[in-house]
Amino acid sequence: MFDMIINLEKLLARRLLLVLILGFQVSSLTAAETTYVSMFVGQVRVFDLANVKRVAVGNSDVVNYRALDNGQLLFIADGVGESTVEVWTAGERRTRFVVTVFQQNLSRALRAAREFAERIPNLRLEQVNGVLIFEGEISPEDRERVTQLSAALPGSLDLTTEKAFTMKDMVLMNVQIIEVNRKAAEQLGIRWGQVAAGPSVGLYAPFGTNSRFAVFSPDANDFSEEILTAVGGAGVDSFYGYAGLSSGLGSQIDLMAESGEASILASPKLVTRSGELAEFNSGGELPYQTIDELGRPVIQFRSYGIALEIEPVVDGEGNIMTSIAAEVSSIDRANQAGDTPGLLTRNVANVINVKAEETIVISGLAAANTSDQSTKMPFLGDIPFLGALFRSTETIEEKTEIVMFVTPQLISADSQKNRELLELGRRMSKPWADGKLNESLMD
Repeated sequence: MFDMIINLEKLLARRLLLVLILGFQVSSLTAAETTYVSMFVGQVRVFDLANVKRVAVGNSDVVNYRALDNGQLLFIADGVGESTVEVWTAGERRTRFVVTVFQQNLSRALRAAREFAERIPNLRLEQVNGVLIFEGEISPEDRERVTQLSAALPGSLDLTTEKAFTMKDMVLMNVQIIEVNRKAAEQLGIRWGQVAAGPSVGLYAPFGTNSRFAVFSPDANDFSEEILTAVGGAGVDSFYGYAGLSSGLGSQIDLMAESGEASILASPKLVTRSGELAEFNSGGELPYQTIDELGRPVIQFRSYGIALEIEPVVDGEGNIMTSIAAEVSSIDRANQAGDTPGLLTRNVANVINVKAEETIVISGLAAANTSDQSTKMPFLGDIPFLGALFRSTETIEEKTEIVMFVTPQLISADSQKNRELLELGRRMSKPWADGKLNESLMD
């Protein structure tokens, strides 16, 4: 009985030792080394692994292998994706490869991405286990560019965040909106006289002179004045002749604003950040009546006047790209529906490129108004039938054109232009600050 117990203990000890040996072998088999490999489609890489016993590929559509006679192992990248490759060598030593295959050369893409990242402040680029990772707090414009780059690099990861606030250039837009008579617009500048007299011949001889009588011309273009000039220095007792051309050409400068041929509709000064929209509205609202879904009359309003939207974008070289949308509308009594007049609307939209403090002119917002004007002689013009002989009707067509002058300028809080605007604002607000304006209104 005692011998049986001893034999049983020996048997259990042997089995326990066998289990420990097997467990050690299993743990040694499962503790495989892991190597991360990045490849691109069509690439071939060679690994030195002596005494390769067997190889297992997880996804043969991504990567394949070939064992060489000298003991090396060849990996061939066939398609985009990821696959594991298990390799057993002598002594059941196992090595695991995690292979990631990209569509393009990752090293070239990484170099290009690093060059790109150097141009963007606060952007960091790292490579972790074959994955490109973008990190950093960057501006909204830069983040959009990084997103596009990350989408073009398969397997990359965009972990960037957007800055809540970024400093941008401030742009002052000096705008003048002028309505010009169409004819006056065509004559803008210097206009020379269009009438020149033809050849002229003159004779001069004093038939009688005294202290109270002599040749005199009140008109600078009169022939006698020109004859006197042509024969200047001669005595008055001789007989002289003259033949030549009398031009009488004069010059004229069209001052349209002073003559009433042009009017300044608005001169706004708009300040906005680069990439932000600035708006200007001047006018009123026209009420009109409509019917709602229940058949009840409803009063609505439509704006008219001058509406201006400007969005400048500044680059690093002082160039300013400006999107401009302008609309000028006025009440048109000649076209109305019922008691509601129509609106005469002119609008334009442009995208321009200018340097700071350069002026761009936008025109082409033309309009034409036609009116009839009648004149008649009192009493006679009212006679039936015969009154038509003493009446006249004139059709007047007035053509106007809107011209906009836009001058962008970069400013800052310390710039001279900003200080001038502050001083102008102080002068304009001084009557309110002193209370003089309120006193004058009360009076």
